[in-house]
Amino acid sequence: MPICFTIVRHSKRSYTSDCHTFPINVHGHVSTNSTTYRTSVTITCDTGYNLNGNSTSICESNGHWSSIGQTCSLVGK
Repeated sequence: MPICFTIVRHSKRSYTSDCHTFPINVHGHVSTNSTTYRTSVTITCDTGYNLNGNSTSICESNGHWSSIGQTCSLVGK
């Protein structure tokens, strides 16, 4: 009786471990407990300001945040 074997190759993928501090401008705040791969941050603005852009961003494997450039603008302007 023939014996069959399956050979499985695993690729070792290297991930940057840290996206570093999330860039936010004046009147903005970031909530997170980490800046490592797959960590999510929540971006909010001071009272009286609206958030322009995504309210969340995720640390990607390349060491960059998935969404940056958020700003906070004064309500009514």
